[in-house]
Amino acid sequence: MLISGEIDVLAQEDAYHILRQQPSLRRVFPDFKEIEAGYFHEAGIFPAYHLFMIKREIAEGHGWVVASLVRAFEEAKQLALTALERDNSLVTSPWVAGMLGEQCSLVKRDIYPYGLEANRKELETLLRYLYEQGLIPRKRTVEELFAKE
Repeated sequence: MLISGEIDVLAQEDAYHILRQQPSLRRVFPDFKEIEAGYFHEAGIFPAYHLFMIKREIAEGHGWVVASLVRAFEEAKQLALTALERDNSLVTSPWVAGMLGEQCSLVKRDIYPYGLEANRKELETLLRYLYEQGLIPRKRTVEELFAKE
């Protein structure tokens, strides 16, 4: 759709591969890394990429499910961060350590923390944007989205 002109812009996390396959395309912001780091320092948030949702009836009726999933995802994330910090264990590039160091100095080590309090500002900003853009019918609080467990 970009190539045919049906759309002007696409937000894509895998832009590198698309740009390699389609040399006629370009980034809107070639200095995206600096812009993203600047946004983090200005707004104090790094936008969430994914949210994990559980139906309210499951969370309320089987609270252990929520706690178990949180523990499992936290353990998996720690394994991934540890593996990534072993330089080339996942990515065979001589620049991985430098990229990780740069990320930590520009933003922080764990740019995707889990839990309500660790993400309160991001979630409040998301809810505000959703309401302002007419994507949700009323203002919501972050507490409405999370199980008490």
